[in-house]
Amino acid sequence: MSDAVRLVDAAGAALAPPLAVQVAAGGFAISMLLPDARRLRSARMLLGATGDAAAELSPAPAIDSDAFTIGSDGKPDTRNATAAHWLSVSWGQERAITGLTIGAAAASSSKPASGARVRMYSAGNWLPLPARDTLAFAGGAASARFPACAASRLMIDLLSENQIGGNWTGVAVPGAVNLSNVSVSVQATPQPCAVSLAVADDAPFFAVPGPLPAAPVAVDGLVRAVNRYLGDHPGALSVPLTLRAAAPAAVRIAGFDAQQEPAPSVPGDNPSSPPPPRPEQPGTGPTGDPQRSRGRWCDPRHGAAQGFAPTPPGKAVSAVELFVRATGQGGSAAGSLALHADDAGRPAETTLLPLLRFQLTPPAAAAAGEDWLRCELPLPASTPAAPWWAVLRVDQGELLWYLGDAAPEGAGQALHRIDGGAWLPADPQPGRWLQARLKWLDPQRPRG
Repeated sequence: MSDAVRLVDAAGAALAPPLAVQVAAGGFAISMLLPDARRLRSARMLLGATGDAAAELSPAPAIDSDAFTIGSDGKPDTRNATAAHWLSVSWGQERAITGLTIGAAAASSSKPASGARVRMYSAGNWLPLPARDTLAFAGGAASARFPACAASRLMIDLLSENQIGGNWTGVAVPGAVNLSNVSVSVQATPQPCAVSLAVADDAPFFAVPGPLPAAPVAVDGLVRAVNRYLGDHPGALSVPLTLRAAAPAAVRIAGFDAQQEPAPSVPGDNPSSPPPPRPEQPGTGPTGDPQRSRGRWCDPRHGAAQGFAPTPPGKAVSAVELFVRATGQGGSAAGSLALHADDAGRPAETTLLPLLRFQLTPPAAAAAGEDWLRCELPLPASTPAAPWWAVLRVDQGELLWYLGDAAPEGAGQALHRIDGGAWLPADPQPGRWLQARLKWLDPQRPRG
């Protein structure tokens, strides 16, 4: 596994910025892969549009008015057009529009003057077109250029010069305008609109109102959102993200980097040499040779948990050893063991200690005792003063946690779960347990 935090798509292909991804109607799924089950210390993601050059909106927008009908081909039938009071222009999805041209055979003479007031439908609201929402017809056309705006529809109220006492006032008011041979063209850029990022199907924690600029913008709140997910999913090595936009469009992931918090340090550890052996004594475990006839299958979807009685007074748990065997391709497995408090006969959601990571590679020989997976607790070892659980999660590969016929004193119920669902008995036969053994550490004795 790579030591760097990485991004992959739904098919598992690496997303190495800078690159453009195509955001479909349902969004674009991204997974953030973590080398270890730890929170993020920092993260930086940059998003931008693939370009901002304007071109004619394609397909051409639909036009409607009170002056003509729409033919079977979907185009305006202006053969019997009368004077119009309004035009409606729609293209169905929010796009980054930058220009508008209305062509019409308005009055050929200079009087009366005519024009149009334009409103745009953006994010569920009708807004005036910036920077000028009132356009004048000149030479049979009215046009405007403006900064990129997110809109899915335009409403054009037509204006005609007012006359008082037979004199033209020079003031355009809502009125009728001759619209024979009308045409409307809209210019737009490829900038996606209403771009947002969310964890899975949650509400977005980051959103860009309006068109996404070509100059990359930083995703705010990424560390907070990812760490909240990791807090709700102990042991997770990936975080699902969903990139969305108002309409299918290309979004450029211009940059990404992230750092995890450092691994918890163990007092007295020296990276250059192995720690001295611990002064341990046998604790709860099988009374004879471990059994291999039955087991509970564990993989990234299937977890298992074994309950234990409170630790005896004056003792502390030094290590938990599980009787397991890796069964997946390549004969290896990786995951974590977590200690949980008891909550009404089931493991509580929160963990008592940092996760105990493991990497299991079966030995070449299969001699007795070589299937014990050892997970050491950090020193100084803590002592659960109430019933507790050892919860096994497999992140990679598969393994079998062997079941025993009769639980020894100090071992409680055995449970399993699927896809994070409810905890259920690990075996239909009452009294069976997931074989494990505890090692006691005398807190009064020095280590070594």
